[in-house]
Amino acid sequence: MEVEVFRRLYNQSMTAKEGLFSFKELSYQFSMQTPESTKKKCLAYTDIEKNIVVDSKGVIIRNLSINSLLKNIDKFSVHVLSDFMKFLDFNTDSERTLAQSFFLLHLSKSDFSREKDPESIFINIFMNFMSINTHVDKSKYDEFYSIFATLVKNNNITKAINKPIDTIVESKSIYDFNKLKLIFFKSKLSGLAGFSGKDRVYINTRPFVNVLEIKWFSEDIKKLALKLEFTRLFLHEASHVLLRFKLGNLNLSSPFLKEREEKYPLVKKNVDEAGVETEKSIFNEVIDWEKSITNNYNYDYCKQYLEDILNDRLKEFDFEKARVKIIQEQDIAKMSFSIRLCEHLRVF
Repeated sequence: MEVEVFRRLYNQSMTAKEGLFSFKELSYQFSMQTPESTKKKCLAYTDIEKNIVVDSKGVIIRNLSINSLLKNIDKFSVHVLSDFMKFLDFNTDSERTLAQSFFLLHLSKSDFSREKDPESIFINIFMNFMSINTHVDKSKYDEFYSIFATLVKNNNITKAINKPIDTIVESKSIYDFNKLKLIFFKSKLSGLAGFSGKDRVYINTRPFVNVLEIKWFSEDIKKLALKLEFTRLFLHEASHVLLRFKLGNLNLSSPFLKEREEKYPLVKKNVDEAGVETEKSIFNEVIDWEKSITNNYNYDYCKQYLEDILNDRLKEFDFEKARVKIIQEQDIAKMSFSIRLCEHLRVF
């Protein structure tokens, strides 16, 4: 139903002289139906991938119609939405389409209100999300697949991921981290670091290239920073996988857990960012490892700390001794994917 409503409004906008799409009208169309039409829909975690690709389309449109920013936009270039319309018409269930589905699911709930020009961010992402491509040369990332294989098997790491989630959700369901898949992807969205899906952690290769191109620093310094950034991303995105698994809903994420509390009594409390809580359990702070390179981070200390993590030895991380660059929590927006939007803000 949601796809049909969106398609009708899209086609009307395409034939109109102004060529403008109204998210405000989209929101109104759903508000004229049932009260449930103005709330988020559930996307079952137990769905098979083929069904997720199909069912997520209506969920994404519903999210867009109630997005706090978009629902008030009356004039949005319809041509910006052409790739999104193509996505809605796709009938394939490839790994690439599945990745785009999960990314759009997160985007549709995003709050860019803290940015100077939030509408332009949506425009840029709508115009480039189709570039997300999971067909990459895996052999280039053998070291990271090895780190991933170690992390999912380490008891202390999986306990560290479970601990903050257990304070958020009352659930006896036990997640098997061996089900997790690591998927690298290419994208024109150069600031996009990664996101999560059902039993999946997605990592963008573009930031890796950007880091390796930084001048004046040795390859060892840059590669260690990438390994630590990869570890940070794993911890962050794996916690989102765990949270949605325990809630049984792929369309739930912090900080909006309490919105459906009546249907999800398992939610014990809300948090601004579940992934941040997990990061802090390992590193005490949220660390910008790319900026830590130019901050002349303590290579020997950080190398030993990574070795300890990979050997399942968790120790207190001394970020002052490590000389790393900290991202202040007030600069972390409330979203469900990791992307660098500007100099001072990173979104998770």
